[in-house]
Amino acid sequence: MSVWPYLLGREYVQNLAITDLNERLRVSEVHDKYARRRESASRDARFTAIEQEVGELALFVRTLYRLALEKGSITPREFAEAAKAVDQSDGVEDGRFTPKKDA
Repeated sequence: MSVWPYLLGREYVQNLAITDLNERLRVSEVHDKYARRRESASRDARFTAIEQEVGELALFVRTLYRLALEKGSITPREFAEAAKAVDQSDGVEDGRFTPKKDA
């Protein structure tokens, strides 16, 4: 057992321990706050990157579609039928394509 409670008194030592725990808690809360801020910034950066990629893909697809129509290599109906077939190829008709994972 420590000699400090005898020299300084139990209440004083307990108050020191409580003060130390409160300081550790405060530091932990500050650390958590900055960690959440970093996570949020990371999510924002990933969201911005995904948004950029989706915009580039949309531009690419619309360009191909326009060129195919202008050159007469496909009709809007043929495109719609092909899009529906690709949509259904993943097993779910939901307006998007989800590649199957390799087993």
